[in-house]
Amino acid sequence: MQIFKNFSWLTLDQISKGLSGVFVGAMVARYLGPEKLGILSLYFLIFSIIYPFATLGTDASIFKYFIQNTKASLLNVRSVLFVRVVATLVFIVVSIGLSSLLMDSLGLVVFSVIMASLVFDTSNLFNPYFMARGQSIYIASAGIISTWLSAGIRVLLIISSSSLVFFAVASLIQKFLNLAVSCFFYFSKKFTVESSESIVDTKMMLRSSFPLIFSTLTGMLMINTDQLAISYLLTPTDLGIYSSASKLIIASYAFLTIASNTIYGKLNQAFESQKEDMFIIRASSSYAKSYLLVAVMMIPPLVFSSEIIALLYGKDYFGAGDILYILSFSFFFVMINNNNNKLLMLKGMESLILQRALIGVSINIILNSILIPLWGINGAAVSTITSLAIIYFWPLLDARVRFLFKIQLKSLESILKFRFSEDEK
Repeated sequence: MQIFKNFSWLTLDQISKGLSGVFVGAMVARYLGPEKLGILSLYFLIFSIIYPFATLGTDASIFKYFIQNTKASLLNVRSVLFVRVVATLVFIVVSIGLSSLLMDSLGLVVFSVIMASLVFDTSNLFNPYFMARGQSIYIASAGIISTWLSAGIRVLLIISSSSLVFFAVASLIQKFLNLAVSCFFYFSKKFTVESSESIVDTKMMLRSSFPLIFSTLTGMLMINTDQLAISYLLTPTDLGIYSSASKLIIASYAFLTIASNTIYGKLNQAFESQKEDMFIIRASSSYAKSYLLVAVMMIPPLVFSSEIIALLYGKDYFGAGDILYILSFSFFFVMINNNNNKLLMLKGMESLILQRALIGVSINIILNSILIPLWGINGAAVSTITSLAIIYFWPLLDARVRFLFKIQLKSLESILKFRFSEDEK
């Protein structure tokens, strides 16, 4: 029941963000047009590449720490927070300094505002804390409040015919509001009680998180290589058209991540019980539910892709319908790969996550360089799906992780037998 409540709150948050992204995002896209939207998208792509370095790869490790140390508070990870903030400030200064050599004055201002928001992301450790404590209501509340206040700001910017830089400011305000509201909940609900747990070993966490910097980076590249390649090989207008469909798909990934994170706690309990049978049963049950979630999510873009694009973005974004259709197949691979990564983390195989991601990114880069000149933006979408498929079948080729495929096969068996309960014996 607790898992259902947490998932429900996080789902409500993502529905809220999805509605804002779909309707307000479409208004912004129509107002800016494909070219300016492409420029703004490129700056956010650069932001996403820098993010893993700024966090030092500790996001997953902090979440894992709070799950394994049930009495720990944020005071226990304050040293990690300090290092993250310092690293963030360094990367902000360096990235803006380098960009000043390549961008015009307006582009530099827009990029600087976007980069400044990074400090609010890396400072926010409330989400992994609330998630580990089963208090997703606070994550959802902070997300909903910040999302709709910033959505209102964007609508006002459109009405007042504002320039591009103010839409970057709106993003910064959203991240600040999310951090501020989360901080309010944390202190008002008195989560700050001194913990009996020892302070986390910062050096050990950073050392174990180091491979995750590159696995997170490669994950970002896996999602965004197509857009980076388009920005290099084609025009900002092409990037704007492609990103209009890609944003809808990537926004939907949040539901997949929530589903994967929600089951992580139960899997961790089963793993720590040292009962292999229980672990396999719960893991396969989780995969079975994942398959059903993916099936439901794939139906709208597969059936109504062109209609969705025409309704939301208008004739200027003609061609994005094909992209939405192709990228909808990524739901399956992203969901299962997320689950696989969680199981590999439980077994201490973080380095294999990096290895697999590097293979996928390398293939994606090669395919983009070949297919984009041939098929344009459609080639970029095909490259992404092919790369994700190769990562999915990777466990068949590596004996160390072949157990992942066995769990998936067992989950398919449970679907056929209508056995989805985690309490199944």
